[in-house]
Order: sequence, then C-alpha cells, then structure tokens
Amino acid sequence: GQELMKVLPCYAKSPPKLIVSCTGGTRHEIEAVLIEGHTDSDPIRGGVFKDNQQLSVARAMNTYRELLQHHDDLQHLLNPDGQRIFSVSGYGEDRPIVLNDSPENKRQNRRIELRIIMAAPSGNAVELNPHGK
Repeated sequence: GQELMKVLPCYAKSPPKLIVSCTGGTRHEIEAVLIEGHTDSDPIRGGVFKDNQQLSVARAMNTYRELLQHHDDLQHLLNPDGQRIFSVSGYGEDRPIVLNDSPENKRQNRRIELRIIMAAPSGNAVELNPHGK
C-alpha cells in the first residue's frame, strides 16, 4: 500500500491532503486498478467457500483490505470521472497462467494480479461503428 501511494496519486485525482512528488510531462490518468483473484483448478472440498469463484473473490478482497490497512488513502484515489479507481474481481480457475498439471503449476495459478487500466486521452476518442455506417 505504501509503495502504491508513492506512484498512483501521480496518475489519479486525489484529495489535496495527498502530497506526492510527481515528475514528467504529459499527465496520463488511471481509469481503474483491478485487484484480480485466481485459483488452481482443484475443486473446493468443504470449508467456507462454495467454489473456486468465491475463493478467488475472497483472495482479491482480502488483498484490497490489506492494502487499505497499510495506506487508507488508496481508497480516495479517483479516475477522470471522479470514481474510485480500485475494484475487486475473482476469476476462479478460468484464467490460468500455466496448466494445472503439477503442484508447482497449481501454486503459480493461485495468485493475485493488479491490473492497471489507463484512461484514454481526452480529445482522441475513436468512434467504433459495428454496423459499418
């Protein structure tokens, strides 16, 4: 959380009390920071989680809470539309980075990822027309 607070305010709207030294020219802005939870493909057997989907969401949510515990101001960072930048999602076993065919690979698939999505620069929008008109 502390390391993220050294960088993220340079790319997000933040309350005036958050003073961060930012360098660089053109200001790019963050649209969202997704905290994504993942699991291996082993089915859940007992315990508090119904399935891997619930486990992956809990992993992501626990990571978010842990980040806030170390730096509460993370929750006040906003995107260009004034919305909080942090979001939580769980993918269960649906997005493995390696096959779930060994204990080591399963360990790699049980993970959290932080995905940072940058906002499109204003004035450079491209209109997509799926109907070809």
